[in-house]
Amino acid sequence: MEDATRDAVNVLRELNPAEAREAKKELKAGNANFFPTTDWAKLTLWTLLILGLLVVGVVLASGAIPIVKEGGDATSLLVIVSGITAGLIGLFSKGPGQV
Repeated sequence: MEDATRDAVNVLRELNPAEAREAKKELKAGNANFFPTTDWAKLTLWTLLILGLLVVGVVLASGAIPIVKEGGDATSLLVIVSGITAGLIGLFSKGPGQV
């Protein structure tokens, strides 16, 4: 962090919650272009995360196929691929209480 940013964060930490909220509003108003106002940053982050996991899964799965064909043990690669698959399914599935 830059010194000015670090100083601002330290000042905000010392304020009581009501003053901190007001100071954050003023900080955002004064630096409107610094803070994203849309969900674009979140969407980009999630897109990169999901695409990155899919790429890693495909690469590992495609690496496991020749190993298995040659009679080798590709268990470690397949464990990672199954973990990625389960994680991606878990991102989009509803929880037990949300049916």
